[in-house]
Amino acid sequence: MARPMRRWALRSVQAALALLLVRFSTESWVPGVIRRPVRGHRVRCAAEEGWQMPNPFAGLQGSMADPGYWKQQHFLAGNLKQLLPPSRDEFIAMQLAPNDCKYLGYLAPQQMPGKVEFLNQRCSPRALQDAGEKKLLQYLVLGPVSGIQKYEFEKQCKVYSVAAGFRDWEKNILNLVPKPEVHVGVVAAGTAARLGGRILREGLLQLAAALTRDGRILLIVNEEDEKVIGGKLEDVMEAQEWQELMKSGDLPPDPEKEEMAEVLEKGKLRLVRVQRDECGLAVGVCAGLFKPKVVKRPKAAAAKASAGSPREKKVRRPPRGKR
Repeated sequence: MARPMRRWALRSVQAALALLLVRFSTESWVPGVIRRPVRGHRVRCAAEEGWQMPNPFAGLQGSMADPGYWKQQHFLAGNLKQLLPPSRDEFIAMQLAPNDCKYLGYLAPQQMPGKVEFLNQRCSPRALQDAGEKKLLQYLVLGPVSGIQKYEFEKQCKVYSVAAGFRDWEKNILNLVPKPEVHVGVVAAGTAARLGGRILREGLLQLAAALTRDGRILLIVNEEDEKVIGGKLEDVMEAQEWQELMKSGDLPPDPEKEEMAEVLEKGKLRLVRVQRDECGLAVGVCAGLFKPKVVKRPKAAAAKASAGSPREKKVRRPPRGKR
């Protein structure tokens, strides 16, 4: 019984070795035989093929599970309030085509826990001034919003005791009537890339028409937004300065810089300050340059209008003694 088992085991080992020998002889190496590589069929490394290891966190970018997301939120929460108009204790804000209402929390005064008197006064101006905060009176939304977004904005505004408002998109951009009631305009990160160049210019023009004299627009951008705007905000600001010197005759025209400053120029904005962070976001502070068009009456129509309403002629009366 033991001998047949040994023979069976020996034959199994021989068969396995034979299979291995056949496999290596057909694929790579045979003793005594040198295989030459066939032309055009050499092994290529991953670097030559342009292959890159996929990023395991690529699907999490922009979500709460992305570590960069929290860096961006920390940067915005700590810096946006520092860029508000310094001369105002109360202000009205307007956001262009928002996707969510988180920027409302960045601008609204924080209700500090543990201060019961502060909460009981419901963010009164006196309490805000003592706490070093600015009072957000109203938060306006420019552009169409869905019913769910409108409900979320109204709900969030109640939390901060802020009045919510919604403004429709102006269709007649060429004859835009200014309504200077907004002190801070907001363009959130990702908005420029989502809207595109033409719609973005129209939105910026409406924001500029709604700004007060001391108002400003906070332009928050990422890398994709800067491609739509014309380049990095620092380069756009340099291009605008070049444009001003070119108009005065101090510098020659530069088509590249003209193209770079086109979006903000048509949006009637002047970039005055840029703050960039390593989280991938940059904040540009823009001043409004919107001036309404002055409608000039034709000379013929003006002359006709003046002829149609004759002025009363003064009659000189003689003195009483010569009557």
